[in-house]
Amino acid sequence: MLPATAPDRTYELYISLPESFGKQPDRKYPVILATDGYWSFAGIQSSVGGLVYGKRIPESIVVGLSYHGENLDYGKLRAMDLAYGTSHGQFEGDVHADRYLDLIERQVLPLLEREYQADPGHRYLTGSSAGGLFVLYTMLVKPNLF
Repeated sequence: MLPATAPDRTYELYISLPESFGKQPDRKYPVILATDGYWSFAGIQSSVGGLVYGKRIPESIVVGLSYHGENLDYGKLRAMDLAYGTSHGQFEGDVHADRYLDLIERQVLPLLEREYQADPGHRYLTGSSAGGLFVLYTMLVKPNLF
């Protein structure tokens, strides 16, 4: 779990470590960060596992960024976090992709690099639907972050 950044949300990370993690203390691993971790983590983890097994990509840390709590309105939370501007789709109100990106840049990535041997030179961001929109937003405002 990450420290609360807003009164209405607490974030948590789903983290899948490579098989060799911990066996080579100086080794750095690429990190694949997925938006919508509550929905996408298992599928991305499985896909990465197959690509690693087939020697298509190096062992990587897979991370799903998610929300913590019970009876959450994922649609509303993700619309607020993944969109930018003044409104997005059916949700009218406060949207702040800038704050979500700041959370990733200032909390998530430093944590992964400090505690999990993540390689700051090999970061990848993935998302679909509104998550894909957030990936495009990130590419425009922070082109060197991933």
